Amino acid sequence: MLPLRDFGMDFIHDPWPTYAVLRDEHPAYYVEGVGVWLVTRYDTVAGATDPTVWSNAAGNIFPFDDPQRIGNTLGTTDPPVHTMARRLVMKAFTPRRVMAMEERARAYARELLTPLRDADSFDFVHDYAQPFTAAVVAMILGIPDEDIPALTAAIDKGFATDPSRPADERHAGRRLAFAYCRELLKERRVRPQDDVISGMALAEHLGATLTDEQIAVTSGTILGAGYGSTEHAISNLWVTLAENPDARAQIRTDPSLIPAAFEEAVRHEAAGHVFGRTLLQDVDVHGTTVPAGARVGLCYGSANRDERAFPAADRYDIHRDLATNRHLGFGISPHHCLGNALARLEAKITLEEALPLFGDFEVETRPENRLKILQFRGFTSLPTTVPGGPATSAASTGGAA
Repeated sequence: MLPLRDFGMDFIHDPWPTYAVLRDEHPAYYVEGVGVWLVTRYDTVAGATDPTVWSNAAGNIFPFDDPQRIGNTLGTTDPPVHTMARRLVMKAFTPRRVMAMEERARAYARELLTPLRDADSFDFVHDYAQPFTAAVVAMILGIPDEDIPALTAAIDKGFATDPSRPADERHAGRRLAFAYCRELLKERRVRPQDDVISGMALAEHLGATLTDEQIAVTSGTILGAGYGSTEHAISNLWVTLAENPDARAQIRTDPSLIPAAFEEAVRHEAAGHVFGRTLLQDVDVHGTTVPAGARVGLCYGSANRDERAFPAADRYDIHRDLATNRHLGFGISPHHCLGNALARLEAKITLEEALPLFGDFEVETRPENRLKILQFRGFTSLPTTVPGGPATSAASTGGAA
């Protein structure tokens, strides 16, 4: 019996047994009910970097991209267009702008977390991860606070919409974000500010500039990724620490382990789970020929659990050496995640501020609260209980100033 026909909710909730079979027996597998291929081993996914073979020109949203994005943002272009566009976007998305977020982001994290410290229960997604990540990406893009709720609601709808629904319905939330960014760009053209949208509008390299549509679609994409995927990465980290109390205790004792804990969580439960490519020529994947023109999903989530690359890959280990084989949770060159530094900063702030406040918290990971899409892995809700009350070892960390 073939292991997978479509991407139903049973598979999305617990894909790991199926991935193990695919890696061992079908490392390139045609999912007949969807009309796409999945590649699941680390070596294939990590090696899929040649844009003359693994093209992004038809988009990287999996299984199929929004036509409005094609050619207008980094994930839907190949070199040389991608090379120039990334240089221009990076002129705006600078490390300085990311680091400048820390003080404001930390203050907002404390504002969200402090009322929860005496609660017996709360929803980590609704009460913290959603508003925190939305506010931070809005800060860096220059989106006014009053506009955030409508935009995040639209993005959430896209994550929750059944992939079998018509394309216009699946892409409606994303397109609302694009339309909003088009209007905001008009304002920034007249009155630039110290934000990424203004930076992209002013960016120039060797005489090249970004078009207004590229800026609007890229800004909307940054909004969706910086809010949605980071929200899910932080939520997956929260679940992972709830399920691994020994690791949680070690981090409380030694907060210098926080960066390693997040990197291992990104490997173990990749929020950016599958991204699309289109093959420009036939490719042999461990004896299976995937034909030119095929729509292929690079399954980062499975590759990150490949025991050929990571010993005891299903185990969460905050002391794991990731130097030899890097996890793929932030993608691969040349499409490595633009906002990885921002995501790492948000995770660091979250654990530095949250772990001292809560004791041995427990989390309910209900299947009905899973995202309905395979591209991103996460939850729409995470009921959290704190049976032990406030963290008894809070004094050992004391938060971060």
